[in-house]
Amino acid sequence: MNSDFTWSTNRVAAGGVTQIFLLVEWRGGIQGPSRHKGMKSHQIAEHVQLDLQLEEPIQLTNVYGGILDSRMGQHITVSIGPLSDNGTKQVVLELLAGPYRSGIYPVITSGWSYRDRDTLQVTNFPSYTLQLQFSNHTDLRSRKPDERVEKALRLLQNPLILDEAEQLFKQGDLEAGESMLRRRADEMMLCALRADDEDYLKEAETLYRLSTLYFGTFSPIDTYKRKIE
Repeated sequence: MNSDFTWSTNRVAAGGVTQIFLLVEWRGGIQGPSRHKGMKSHQIAEHVQLDLQLEEPIQLTNVYGGILDSRMGQHITVSIGPLSDNGTKQVVLELLAGPYRSGIYPVITSGWSYRDRDTLQVTNFPSYTLQLQFSNHTDLRSRKPDERVEKALRLLQNPLILDEAEQLFKQGDLEAGESMLRRRADEMMLCALRADDEDYLKEAETLYRLSTLYFGTFSPIDTYKRKIE
């Protein structure tokens, strides 16, 4: 197992508060072409856990793709769930950075652990320190965020949007629920066209399909009939 950390941007304004995102990825043991076709995935970790110690200029505001287990001051614990030997897990942390004096500083100390599925033994990995540059340069606003982080964030936000839309359907607000899902599907389709990305396309198709399915499930029969005629 190995992990990677990627900032949406590694330079932020020193003089204000900046919203940034951190993508954390875990991968199982056997990846890519070395893995034989038809091989079944095998769960190797029952409980992957991320431990974060945030320094002074950083605040956590949201977690996508994981569950915030505990929060004691600047110490954060996030539960990621199981991981298979050919699987990948992604979590995106939404953070606020600054204001802080100019320079490059360590802002997060990250450690993680997992419990082996077979032996139940807990393995702790060495901590890793993440740095961030605080700058007064005026070109920061024109810098585009990292595309991989942006994509992971969008895809991990979709289950939350789906849950919110489902609640609207259950409350009887069918038009609002359908509109929320179709707007998000439109956004995914636009991303698919711009990036020529099949993952975005699949998300768009799924959201369009669910908007129709949910409307039919929660609608009175006569209302649904009028809609599809």
